[in-house]
Amino acid sequence: MVLHLSKTAFTFAAVALALFAPARGASLGKRVQPNAPGWDPHSTPYPSVRRDDVIFQYRSEAAKGNVSVPDPYNWFEKSDASDFIKSQLAFTKTYLNKLEDLDAMRTAIKDVSNYTPLYAPNILGPNGDPTYQYYFKEPGAKYWLSYIAKQKDLDEAAATNYANLPGNLLLDDSLLGGQVSYQQQISPDGTKLLYSAADPVTYANVNVYVRDVSNPLIDKTKKIEAGGYGHYPDVVTGIQGNTEIWSGDSKSFFYTSLDGSIRYHVLGTDAKNDPVVAKPLKANLNGWWAEVSDDSKYLLAFGADSMDNRRVYAASLDQKINGPIKWIPIAPDNDFFWDYAGSVGDSMYFRTTKGGAPNHQISRVTLDFTKAVLTDDLSVFTQEAESVTVIPQRPDAKISYYGSYDNDKILITYYKDDAIEMFAYSLKTGAQLQQLALGFQSTAVSIQAWPSSPDLYVQVTSLNTPSEFFHLKWDSSANKFSSQLAYQQKSPAIDPENYIVERLWAPSKTGNVKIPFYVLHRKGLKPDGSHPAMINFYGSYGYDLTTWFDEQMYAFVRNYDAFYILAAPRGGGELGDEWHKAGQLNNKQNTFDDIIAVAQFAIDQKWTSPGKVILNVQSSGATSSAAIVNQAPEGMIGAYIGTRGMYDLLRSDQSTDKAARAGEYGSPSDPKAFDWLRKYSPLHNIDPRKTYPTVFIYPPNDDGGGVGAEKWHSYKYISELQHDLPNNPNPFLLGNGTDTQEERSATAFALAAHTIGLKRVK
Repeated sequence: MVLHLSKTAFTFAAVALALFAPARGASLGKRVQPNAPGWDPHSTPYPSVRRDDVIFQYRSEAAKGNVSVPDPYNWFEKSDASDFIKSQLAFTKTYLNKLEDLDAMRTAIKDVSNYTPLYAPNILGPNGDPTYQYYFKEPGAKYWLSYIAKQKDLDEAAATNYANLPGNLLLDDSLLGGQVSYQQQISPDGTKLLYSAADPVTYANVNVYVRDVSNPLIDKTKKIEAGGYGHYPDVVTGIQGNTEIWSGDSKSFFYTSLDGSIRYHVLGTDAKNDPVVAKPLKANLNGWWAEVSDDSKYLLAFGADSMDNRRVYAASLDQKINGPIKWIPIAPDNDFFWDYAGSVGDSMYFRTTKGGAPNHQISRVTLDFTKAVLTDDLSVFTQEAESVTVIPQRPDAKISYYGSYDNDKILITYYKDDAIEMFAYSLKTGAQLQQLALGFQSTAVSIQAWPSSPDLYVQVTSLNTPSEFFHLKWDSSANKFSSQLAYQQKSPAIDPENYIVERLWAPSKTGNVKIPFYVLHRKGLKPDGSHPAMINFYGSYGYDLTTWFDEQMYAFVRNYDAFYILAAPRGGGELGDEWHKAGQLNNKQNTFDDIIAVAQFAIDQKWTSPGKVILNVQSSGATSSAAIVNQAPEGMIGAYIGTRGMYDLLRSDQSTDKAARAGEYGSPSDPKAFDWLRKYSPLHNIDPRKTYPTVFIYPPNDDGGGVGAEKWHSYKYISELQHDLPNNPNPFLLGNGTDTQEERSATAFALAAHTIGLKRVK
């Protein structure tokens, strides 16, 4: 309910809200702090921003009735903000012009980014002599190249850390007529390439093409055209990207069309007549995607209406396909998570949460296709298939990645205590065959495997290197893997040996919980409190923020002898489902407390000191960090850099993503949830008695929703900060959301260094 009240009524509303004012983070008197260099809010005040007399009423359980909450910047939600943006960016620019290190940071990020990305090869068919495919891009190049190679080629390249690229060039994205390849798949018989091309910015307008592997797209002297020269006449348009997949005969493929149906295309036929094998799911679901079993015998259809659960159906590929086909249900009710893991004989294996396994387990399903039903409407099924647990869930660890290999085995990576463990199992019996220890400090790990091959590749990305991958080879006689580091990324600006990664734990606020985190720093750095510490985290939705290499963060560490901390507070998924729940809904305060505890740990270890802690975060991490800035001890945080944050939690339901937000934070229309949201909503808990750190926020460069919030969250938050603390000794600035990621980071890092007083390492 919206009320338009007088300013007197605003005062009354503010008094009424005193019940919900949080005690933590308040100051009895503002700490005296000199202004940031070149910052003088008295002579250069913030731009004026319109404030309206708008009040919303919410039901509160604590107040046993309605509570009124002012929303003076509500007009941002629906009105044109172009004048506001223009004036704010102009004001921001006047201060950014004072930054001594901006050009140096741009150069530093460019130097670190100037490496040749190379990742573990994908293992593809045919059985007995698999082909490997990998991607490569020259430093500074716009387009990717894809190569194909055999095992012998890869083994020879590993001996020289891939000094020379193995195999042969298959496809050059620069020859696709302005599009870029979205996905590439070699056919089961190894003779054809199925590839999709899309817009290079939006990845929309996806078209699918086919060409012979013997006719690579590499000749720059030929005419450039859509899909490249020499492809088959078959061109399928209007598909959902990344949904096309070969059938078992290498002469046809399945895909999901834009209307949400699964269709079937036979090479040499008109795509306009492609039959529908599964009609679209209902409007509230996200649609289908198809997979084909490892043995090419079965088609699997997956559907989902959430990140957690899926529907699954199967069809035999030995039937004629010219319309509806015979299907059998595996999981028609969307009650559990299901993902295909492999096949042995007539049995299929799935990773699933069914059977009371929130950490996921591997189960076997054996289907009776004599009971299959001819239909293209999969909603007719209600009976779930029986499944048998083969590899039970671990109560202390969650399945992360896996790959089937050597015909009847599977390699699984587990996420345990924010670290990776790897085990090999028999798919037939579930027996553990081997535990592997490859010696990396990373949670960003994936597996490339082929069901019949004894060779696997484990790809690792870590805080100190963008890529390294290991070659595993299964020895059937010894029943174990041998392992070799096949490749490690190095460059003049990337030195994994002198920049080390450690995995540590910080005690929680109450002392009864340990908060895991990774820290990157230069080897031999003296802990004397003089260094900045930059903290990044997510801490929401049960999401695992893995240890991906971040060029911008690495450049900051190198240039300022900084400590970079990647934390895993409660609310994330790094320690499993219970860890998520411990920082969800009315437990969200734990997320904030955990990050403050990690910051205090860094200070206690003398890595840094109060005022040199920087929060550099995105999306849900930005939301939590704004709450932390309100609550943390005055002077602890030196700068807060937030991108795509949600700051008005009492308006979190004004979004197409409101259901997911309500599941994580609670709905403001729920009286119980309103009470806890009101206590920590960043916009509603700004403390005008405190000295605040430098705040630099970037709105999303689109309309928000999903992983980021709507733009108006950023506009409201920065306006309220400027209004409530007009003379704060550190600036509150709005960044340009349309800047590149590199420019955003260079600007934010130079700003933080300037206001905190950091000096670059020469």
